Order: sequence, then C-alpha cells, then structure tokens
Amino acid sequence: MIDRASPAVYDTQEITLPIVESPSAARITLFTSTTNSIDITQLRGRTARVPVTWRVQNRPQNTNLVFEQVPLSNAAAINVELPRQNPIVPSEGTGLVAPIDPPTGTGSTVVLRLRLIDLRTSNTLDVREISIPIGGVTPIPPTPQPTATATQGAALPTPTTEVLPSATTPPDSNIGITSFAVNPTSASSGDDVTFSWEVTGDVASVDLYIAAEEGAGRLQLPTNGTQSPTIPAAYIATAPFTLVVTDSAGREVEQSVGVTIACRIVDPLIFGACPASQQSIQSAYQAFENGHMFWNGATQQIYVLFGDGSWVVVPDTYTSSDPAPQPANPPGAGQFVPVAGFGKVWASLGADASPLGFATAAEQGYTATWDTYAAWTGGAFAAAPHIQMPDGRVARLYNPWRIEVRLAS
Repeated sequence: MIDRASPAVYDTQEITLPIVESPSAARITLFTSTTNSIDITQLRGRTARVPVTWRVQNRPQNTNLVFEQVPLSNAAAINVELPRQNPIVPSEGTGLVAPIDPPTGTGSTVVLRLRLIDLRTSNTLDVREISIPIGGVTPIPPTPQPTATATQGAALPTPTTEVLPSATTPPDSNIGITSFAVNPTSASSGDDVTFSWEVTGDVASVDLYIAAEEGAGRLQLPTNGTQSPTIPAAYIATAPFTLVVTDSAGREVEQSVGVTIACRIVDPLIFGACPASQQSIQSAYQAFENGHMFWNGATQQIYVLFGDGSWVVVPDTYTSSDPAPQPANPPGAGQFVPVAGFGKVWASLGADASPLGFATAAEQGYTATWDTYAAWTGGAFAAAPHIQMPDGRVARLYNPWRIEVRLAS
C-alpha cells in the first residue's frame, strides 16, 4: 500500500503461485477401428484402407499425432498416413490409414500404433495400439521381440492394446452404451441406413463418427434416439461408424458397428474402393511445367491443377473469336503455348508468368472415365473428382491433389 502523493510505502504482502504447463498429463483416450480383418490381397497390393477413430485429452502445444504400423521384428515402424493438406493431425477425428503386408514370419495380425509426439524433442508422450487380424492367410505365431524405443533414446510408454469392437465402461464412471444397432447391415454407397442407440449415466456428450476415403465426419447426438445418415462413397468393404460417449470428467466409452457395402460400380478407378458415381466423358488433357489441365466435355469446365497441390474449376468460355494467348517470352525447346479453352485460361492466369509455366506437350483429346469419391470437407461430405489420364494414371482431386498409378481390378 503506497501514498500516491509521495513515495512512502505503508504496508506490503506477497503471494506465490506455481507455474504448471498442464493440469494433467496428455493422454490418448481413444484409438479404435471398425475393421474386423484386413484382406491379405489388399495388403500386398498396397490398397488396404483401415478406418480409425481417435481422441486426445490435455494435448500440449507443439505436439502432433503419428499413425504407424508396428512390425513384429526389429525393423523400424512404418508410417501409414495418407497424404493430407494440413500436416498437423487434430486431437480427435476419424480417418483412414494404409497398412501394408507385414514381412514374412511376423504373424497373422496388423498392429497399428498411434503416438502423441513432442515436435521439439521427438519424444513420445503417449501411445496406444490396436491389433487387427489378416484375412486370407494361414496364422503364423509371432516371435517375441525386445520392446521398441522412441527416437533420441526416450522409452515408449506402455501401449494400450484393444480388442475390437469395445464398449467397456471406464473405471470410476457410470456411463454406458445400452444399445447401438444399425439397420440394414448391408447396403450400397449412397443408401440411407438407420442407427438406434441408448446411453446411460453421467453423459456429457454423444458423438457418431463416420469415416470416408479422405477425411471424416462427426454427428453430435442426444442420449438416445435414431439417426439416418447417408453412407458416403469410397468404402472398400465396410462403412465404419463409431459411437463415442463422454462423461463430465472426460472419460469415454465407445462402440463400433459396420455396414457391408455392395458397390454399384463394376470397374472403379481406385482398386478396392467404391465411387459414388462414374461417367465416360469426352475430355482433353495437357501437361504443364508446374501442373495440369483437364477439360470435361459434359460440364464444359476446365480443371486446373497447380504445382502446390491446389486446384480450381473454371468454366470453358472460349469462342473462335477469342485472341490467341501471347506469352511475354517465346517457348523454348519442349515447351508449348496452349490454345483454345486451355489457352484462354492460361492467359488469364498470366500466360508464361503463371504458376503453371509453359505446357510441356500438345493438348490431347480422349474419352476419360470420371469417378467421384467422398471427402469430408467444410463440415460435410463432398464429391472429389477422380480423372483417368491418357496414360492410364488417375488424378485424385483431394486437397492436395495427387496422381497415382491405376491398379488392375
């Protein structure tokens, strides 16, 4: 206490407050899958996609989640994440991972691991594992191996391994899933299915997670009722749905069900997946130094794929009276100036100063297969175009876009 008219101090007291980074340790509270087995043929062909659901509590800053396949040998863990636009994984969600065929003699299961890592030190803060049987292979007993260690010598926490699916009430909690069912249990992509559920106890939230080929969605639900979501496209064999119930203390219980998918498309562009639609369309394609252009003759639209992974769709407004594009510099050897619709779009982007640069080949007209697959974006499922290229590869227009070799069906 001071006198504001003079520097005199009449009395003083102090308090000391501790500084803590987090009220409790970071913890992976949920890591599960609706897949009951993984086909060995898909593992060997590297087309297997496994839906997983996760949630993290008390996550510190400067951390990320890493999805891995754990070998039952001394080999290094394999990253099974699919390409994504944002390198930072959210603290909760549902998505797909891409396991591969384990080395010969390492057992008849795929072990998936989720690690929460400190980006500054690469230390593992928490870890959970799930084991999924491999279908279509004779079981081989695994050989015991020493416990793996994290980078920089930090020992991995003891992983929690779950038997799928699970609906066990956590300790010291009275929440529970009384019932969780789906009807019908077999459907086609694009069909509606009806879920019914009832939960009990000190329930703070009820969420239904729905996975897709790219991204995932979440529906917030009441404690009981029915819901009829549409099965999104891009499932390999089973549409996974996971009900997660959380109490007021943040403890969780979850249960998963799956709907067997009958695909209407006989020859999809993506082996083992099921598109929402497929069309054979008169198309055009041209490669550029830093990207690609596709023309869709059915919609009269041009798809522009930039080198940074972004892409846009613009209408084809070209007419024969439009002037030819005039680059600031003449094309060099192996460079081309695009013409017609591609040329008009190219000129509007800055011609040879555009992010695309010059074309590297002449425009090609051809009949292409166009598929659409579901991607979770902006809070809803949206159709992601997949375009057959003249050389047989497939342009997959997610964010970012990517080009892959088409596997035989």
